[in-house]
Parts: sequence; structure tokens; C-alpha cells
Amino acid sequence: MIRFFVLLMLFFFISEHSVCQSIGSEFTYECLGEGSTPNTRLYKVEFKRYEDCDGIPLASDYSSIVYNNGEIVFVFSGLHLDSTEQVINPEFPCQILPDSICFVVGYYKNVLELPVSDHSYFYAFMDCCRPDLVANLDESTYGWGIGSFIEITPTAQGSCNSSPEFTNFFPTTICKDEIFQTIIQAEDPDGDQLVYEFYNPFDWNASLDTINEPPQLNGFIPPPYPLLQYDFPQYNFNYPFGINAFHEFNPNTGELKIIPNENGLYVIGLRVSEYRNGVLLGSVNRDFLVKVRDCIPQVSANIIADTVDANGNFIIDLCSENTLQIENTSTTENYINNYLWNFNIDGESYTTSEWSPTLNFTMPGVHSGQLILNPNEACADTANVIINFTKNINAEFEIDYDTCVGGPVSFLNTSTLDFGNLNSTWYLDDTISYATNSPGNLFESPGIHTANLLIENEFGCQDSITKDFNWQPAPPVILIAPDEEEGCNPLNISIENRSSPIDSTYQITWDMGDGGTSNETHPNYQFYDLGIYSLYVEIVSPLGCTIDTLFSDLITVEPGPEAIFSFSPETINTFNSEVFFENISDRDIGFLWSINQDTFYNENVTYDFDTAGIYQVRLTVEDIYGCLDTKEISLEVEEFYTYFLPNAFTPNGDGDNEEFIGVGIFSGIKDFKMTIFDRWGSEVFSTIDPNIGWDGYSKSNVPMPAAVYQCFVQFTDHNGQFKEVIQSFVLVR
Repeated sequence: MIRFFVLLMLFFFISEHSVCQSIGSEFTYECLGEGSTPNTRLYKVEFKRYEDCDGIPLASDYSSIVYNNGEIVFVFSGLHLDSTEQVINPEFPCQILPDSICFVVGYYKNVLELPVSDHSYFYAFMDCCRPDLVANLDESTYGWGIGSFIEITPTAQGSCNSSPEFTNFFPTTICKDEIFQTIIQAEDPDGDQLVYEFYNPFDWNASLDTINEPPQLNGFIPPPYPLLQYDFPQYNFNYPFGINAFHEFNPNTGELKIIPNENGLYVIGLRVSEYRNGVLLGSVNRDFLVKVRDCIPQVSANIIADTVDANGNFIIDLCSENTLQIENTSTTENYINNYLWNFNIDGESYTTSEWSPTLNFTMPGVHSGQLILNPNEACADTANVIINFTKNINAEFEIDYDTCVGGPVSFLNTSTLDFGNLNSTWYLDDTISYATNSPGNLFESPGIHTANLLIENEFGCQDSITKDFNWQPAPPVILIAPDEEEGCNPLNISIENRSSPIDSTYQITWDMGDGGTSNETHPNYQFYDLGIYSLYVEIVSPLGCTIDTLFSDLITVEPGPEAIFSFSPETINTFNSEVFFENISDRDIGFLWSINQDTFYNENVTYDFDTAGIYQVRLTVEDIYGCLDTKEISLEVEEFYTYFLPNAFTPNGDGDNEEFIGVGIFSGIKDFKMTIFDRWGSEVFSTIDPNIGWDGYSKSNVPMPAAVYQCFVQFTDHNGQFKEVIQSFVLVR
């Protein structure tokens, strides 16, 4: 049986809190020839570990374990620190790194004798921790580990092949937004073909014991290890600095060009693979951390300018003044050996070596130039300068309007500009603005107005002018709006003068057509007489311009309504108490009755007076103009009464006609008295209650004989008038 050996180096008892954070690592091997026993090979394995110069010192050795099919074969003291080397980060051409950076390389070696096998040997190393803030890796609950190994393939074993080896170092820091280019160099002792590429670095193998959290390093699992998970889609192993950064890697020459565009710490994987006759023998992986930092150019050509365009050109806008001193703010002085200015001014070349030169211009237009730092040197920089010279820009305008007839005021822009495009902005009375060349405006009010013109070209050159003008023409048309044009007399109207322009300085004369006049701008006037009136209006402007208008038959004054009503019956009492009131008013459309504190909106009303008294009856009517008239009367309702006496009665005990008594309605009777006399004039009966009659007995309670008697009745009616009734009657037995 052919055995599968795994040679594994690991730290014992390493947790997720380990401070071991390597910058990078890689494995190589060299076949030293035949071993001490037949069909074996002797290999020297070298492990390179990179640490910050200020980091944890390198360990002297690492323990390692050899596995065969997952079973421990033996444990031995494996990789021993053979030597160290301090590497200073290379100086990038024409860039100043923000601080001094270096790293230490530890070279660990071991010699192994391995039988030739049909399966690969793996020599491996695992570390627990990478830094937490790695820009291009996805988030991980327990952090990312480091898995490094070298594979000795069966093909490589058969030919006693040695792996290729990187011969130069990758810098630990490169500059943001600056091109970094290098050649990834490697040598192969067997002369095999080498191919360069990016690869996806490896994580560590975690413990299978899910009870332990966080997981622990597990040396029982052979390579290959799990892959690091990049923060996709922004990053992947072929674009370790991001898909928006520039990457170019030549697989045959190892030429690498990168322009990183974001600061941060990045994991990159570089691989060199060896091929012999088109057959892959093996690969060497370099797992490495690289910082991207803001660097300072050694020389940077800069000047004080108005703007810098998208192409980096420095733009200076020169207005009116034909002399310009350019302020040179280039850096860094220690790296600037010499400098040179080249200009094209007024169509002629001009060169100077002044630090901040003064230039003179006579012709408006575009003038260009360059500031070159360290010309013809490796570390040079150039600032392209564009000077836009506007020699003359003068704001001017004319005002045109009819001084008599109110209308728009025209503003004619007569400004001059010798370079660029003219942009005009008008401000009228600080409230109206126009972004046009020559506007027209109809002002609402007359008087002194202000016009301001601001002109500017696209290079920021400006000029302005302000003018005041007196705009007091007569209105082009007289417009009036009375609040009423017809109504009943007396008719009060308010007239709004909507003519424009007018104000208190205008002379306004009104003739109302009835002999009345007014000089008010918006008059209030009262028409008393009936008729149709024409209004005449004259407006004279402060400059003497006149306009007048006759508004024919504008106001109509009609008679108001007249409230008239009748009622029946004419005599009203509590017996005949229902009264019909009929509206017979003139020119009315609305009605309001008020009777005995009751109100009615009917045209005609029937009302029942159930109590005698004096009542106020009022009718108010309204016409189509809203004019009112009222008629009011006092209405007397008399108390109704009747009183009748019989001419005989029979007090004989038969129950019929036993009593002599008056009959009728007594509600209106007061101060009642009835007296009965016999034929000799003696009083036999009297009462003050009309409801009590005589029973035929004397005052001494003796029946009176049948005879003729005389009755006298006296009372006062509801109006206080005295009434008297005399009646002769017969007593029958």
C-alpha cells in the first residue's frame, strides 16, 4: 500500500487571542538528492515568515508533526530559525512615504528524508490570526487565520525537482492613487518555465469540536485549507485592491502594475508555478499584507488659481488689469532642483525662471503656459496654466418709454465686452429680476424707479451700472369699478379706480352726472334723485399728460319699495278674532311680518287674536337691490260681550223659567248692578253678579204676587263706557 504522508507544523495551545499576526509567509523546498535508503529523497524545506520590525520577535523554532493518512507517525522538532534579514520598504520614485516602514524576514529550515510516493507530500503551517481591519476580506465571526503549505507532487518527487523561489520582496506599503509597478522575480534551479498569477490565500483549519467556541487550530486536518472569503463583489483575489482600482499582471514576465484608490490594509496572494514540458510540477505561494497610504509627491507643481479643471489645468481669470503675478506654491523645496516657466502671451513665446513671475498682457483672450519642476529629471512635475484675459467689460444700457402713454419700459443693453460670452442680469427696484439681454417691464406704480444691470462673462469678469428714472405717464386707459351700478335711492356707491399708473401725485376729476364732483382717487358718493347717470373721469399725470373717459348711463337710481297692507275684518273682537292681512306693497320681493312678537315670512298672513288689547302689526319689505321699507299700525281687539233680559218668568216650582236673569256673554262686563222694582217703585231685589237672578221672593223671603215689574241694569264695558238696560217684565204664577 502507498502511504499518504502529511508533514504539519503548528503551534500548540494557540487561541483566537494570539498576538501572532504575521505580515506574510511562504514555503520552498530543495531536493538534495538520494536519501540514505533506496527510493528516498532528501529535502531541505525553507519557511519564510515576515514580521513588522516593531512587532513580536521571531520564534527560534516551531514544533512540527508528520502524519500518514491522518495518523501520527512521529513528532520531532521541526523548523529552526537559521537566519534573519531586515528589509526596508523601498523608496518609490518621486514619492515620500508618511513614515519609515520595514519588516524582518525569518528563515526557518529543516531537512527531511521522504520515500518517493505516488501521492503528494504537504509541509504546512497554520497561524490563528490575521488583523481585524483588513479592507478586502468579508467579516468573520472569529477572525481569519493563516494557512501556508508547500506541496511536493509525485512528478516533482520522481525527478528530484526543487521548487522555484521568489528572489525579491514585495513592499509592505504602497501609495494611494499612484502607479506602483514592479517585477515579481523568481528563479528555478531546474530551469523550468515559470508562470506568475494572483491566488486566493488560505484560512486555517478549525476544530471539529463544535462545543468549543471560538474554534481551535486543528492539526489533524491536512491541506489544502479553506479559502479566505473576499468582500465580494467589490474585491476578489484577482482584484485584491478592488474592482475600481487598476490591476495589470503579466503572467510570463511577472510585471505588475497597480493603482490603488482606497487607503487600508489588504491581503494579496502571489503565486509562481513551474512547468516542465507543459506539465505542472508545483507552485510557491506568497501570502502577504500590504498597506495603502496617502503619500506625498517629492515635487508637486502648484500655483494659486481660481479653479482647477477636470484635466488638472490651473485656470486664472484676469479681468481688466493687464498685469498678473502668478504665485508659485510648488512643493517640496528640498526636492526642487530647478524650474522653468513657458508661456504663449499675445501670440509670442515667453520663458522665465522667476519663482513667481509677473506677466503683462495686451490682447484679450486665452493665454497658456506651463510651470515645469526639475525639467529633464526623473522626478519632475508640470503645472499647465490657462489664463483667460478680459481686457474690457463695461456695463451700459438705455431706457426707452412713452412719457405720456403708460406702457412697458424697454431696457436696451449697450454693454461692451472684448472676450467671452456676455451674461446679463437685471434687477428692477430690487424686487424684479431678468436673466436676459434687453428686457421690457410694465411697472405697477408710477414714480422713481431703479434699474441695475450686472454683466458677467464665463470667466467671472463683472461690471454693473445703476440708473434711476421717473416713470409717470398717464394711464393708457381709464378703468373704474363701482361696487353698485343700480339701486334704490338714496344710492351709496364706492368707486375703485383701477387705472394704472396712478398715485396721489396725479390729478383726478370726477363728474357724477347729477351736478356733484369729486377729486378723490377712489371716491364714495351718494345719489339722491331717481334717474340714470353718466360718469366722467379725467386723469392728469404730473408731467401734464391727460386722459379722460365718459362712462355713459353707468349708474341707475330706482325708487325703493313701499310697504302697504290691508286687513279684514275691520272690527275685531274676541268673538270675531281671526284677521287676514294682505300684502299689497310695491316693488317688493321679500316680506317679513311681525305680529304680537311672532314673525312670518309669508306674503300674506292670517292671525288669530284670542285676547283683547292693542297690538302692533309691522310689515317690512325688500326690493331687488336690498332696499327696505316698513309699515306699522296699532290694531285694537275689543272684548266681545252680549246682555239680554227676558220679558217674563214663572217661579211656580215646575223647574222651568224659575228665575229672572240676564243671558249673554259677560266677559267684557265690569261694575255690574241689576235692581228690580215693583209697580209702586219699591226695590224688591238687587245683585252685582250677572250670573245671579231673582227667584220671585221679596227681601223678607215672601213670594211676590203676579204682576208687572221694572228691571234696571247698569255696567261698564271693556272700553270703560257706561251701559244701562231697562226692561219691564211679568211675573206669572
